[in-house]
Amino acid sequence: MSEATPQEIEANRVFGEIVREYRERAGLSQEQVAERMGYSVRQVRELEAGRADHVPHLGPGDPAEGRLADALGVSWRDIEDEHGRRLGAK
Repeated sequence: MSEATPQEIEANRVFGEIVREYRERAGLSQEQVAERMGYSVRQVRELEAGRADHVPHLGPGDPAEGRLADALGVSWRDIEDEHGRRLGAK
């Protein structure tokens, strides 16, 4: 596995920030999100910490995207749009 670029590291950090914010807005614990997704709590923590590359099966077109969005009560498009907006603002 190659080393992540600074841009990839920043993109993962922003993604984790968005996941945490949506989770908190929904009033959910990491445990609840993990259960809804079929993931471990550790995997949800990794996502929120910006280490999405350590979480299996979370990539473009993967069903885990839908499970994450459903668990948070938003659409995947909402997550993508917010991610793009924040990265574009940098």
